[in-house]
Amino acid sequence: MDVGSSLGYYTVLAGRSVGTTDRAISYEPGLQNHSLLLLNIFQTQYCDVDVSFVAISNSTEILAHNRFVKHAHASCCDGSPSMSDTRDLVLTSALGEILESQKRIHFIKIEVAGAEARVVQGVTETLLKLYPFIFFEFTPQVLETNSAMSGRVLLDRLINFGHEFTVLPSQSVCQVSPTTQAPSQVLQLLASSKKPFLDVLAIP
Repeated sequence: MDVGSSLGYYTVLAGRSVGTTDRAISYEPGLQNHSLLLLNIFQTQYCDVDVSFVAISNSTEILAHNRFVKHAHASCCDGSPSMSDTRDLVLTSALGEILESQKRIHFIKIEVAGAEARVVQGVTETLLKLYPFIFFEFTPQVLETNSAMSGRVLLDRLINFGHEFTVLPSQSVCQVSPTTQAPSQVLQLLASSKKPFLDVLAIP
């Protein structure tokens, strides 16, 4: 499951990996990204991927997605017609509601411009039941701005779900270290890194 698919790099990887018994599921709210995502799926012949034009959050509402700002977080819709000049209105759904009918989710990738905590808030009971691997971009400063949650609280919440963490050495989910890190170690690695984020895999 790819939450915040952008152009579909991870969606296509998942489509190649799941075989005939499972499916890749993609969620992307950006209108231009959504079109390019469908094009990438078509060109790589993975047309059986389930793609939804929806933003994943912790509730159902209508948000405004800025079509001109890369990696922009969706903001509240104020109902003004002028919003359509620069923004696309998108419907949000709580991931827990979407997953209720699923018997098993093996892997969730979340990259949603600092709204990762909102996504996790929307799957509390379901996450305990399905127990998937979770790959996410960990950016505490943006998390606090867009999710009103600190990075430490997000890590602790996933720990309470029964997950452990490993920080990926590169942007490849294939290079997984056998060593797991506690939340304090993840934060220390971020502080010593030259990047503003870490790619983190939460392991059930």
